[in-house]
Amino acid sequence: MQNKPTLYELLGVAQQATMAEVRAAFRQAVEALEAQRAQLSSQEFNERFQLLRTAQSTLTDPVSRAGYDADLAPASQGSALISGPSEPTSPAPGAAAARADALGLQADALSLRAEALLARAQLESGAARRPPLGWSDRAPWAQRALRFFAVLGLMALLGFGLSRCSLMNAREQMAQREALENQAALQDYYQAHGVRPANMDELRLLEAERLRKENAERQVAAEQRRTEEAQRQWEVEAQRAGEEATRRALEGLREQQQEVERKRQLKFEIERVALELQYVTSEIERRRLELQLKQLRERLQAP
Repeated sequence: MQNKPTLYELLGVAQQATMAEVRAAFRQAVEALEAQRAQLSSQEFNERFQLLRTAQSTLTDPVSRAGYDADLAPASQGSALISGPSEPTSPAPGAAAARADALGLQADALSLRAEALLARAQLESGAARRPPLGWSDRAPWAQRALRFFAVLGLMALLGFGLSRCSLMNAREQMAQREALENQAALQDYYQAHGVRPANMDELRLLEAERLRKENAERQVAAEQRRTEEAQRQWEVEAQRAGEEATRRALEGLREQQQEVERKRQLKFEIERVALELQYVTSEIERRRLELQLKQLRERLQAP
């Protein structure tokens, strides 16, 4: 099985690199990992990112780095002795090997961090109050408890880092999804209205302006419809009034013609009765004709 890479190889720096170079290499490695995000699954991305953070935190801490270098020296010598003319074995699958290396490096880093915390705690305890002779022999449980709490603190720190990384990934995914939704909304607006907004704020402004124009156009159209309807109503009423006036005029003319015809007939009857009255000889007939003539003249004078 291939040897797992060292933390220096993981960041691409020499073992003699300064802390500034380690931090710069860490930033470059994170940028390169971000560029490959689309090609990796979420779990692989998180594992590689945590591996880079473990390497950076270990190599930028003087105590952890010294312990790691001390463990790295015999390991490199042993690997040089072992790598003789032995037959090469088949490498492990890529994803499984990478995950195994990552877990191994994280475990080594956690162990180094625990030892560093323990060393610091012992130094601080010794500087504050030197323990009495034989303290380690009389109280071995204290060292075990201190080591346990140091490892527990590192595990809590690692869990907090993983949770923060997961939260950051969730936020990034939400931001990416929101960006895709905004891009789709901008494209839909462009296809619908022929105008491509630069961002969502401009889209909202354009949409508000479009709605304002549509509302103004609807109001103008409604006012025009009301004006046209009033004009049509006035024309209908004017036509109806004209027809009524024409009808009344025709009726008046017809009544006048009937009155003229009635008076003409009455005059004709008066002339006829008057003519008969001139030639009648009977007194009774004369009186009848005179009465009829009187009635005809009264009818002629009547309105």
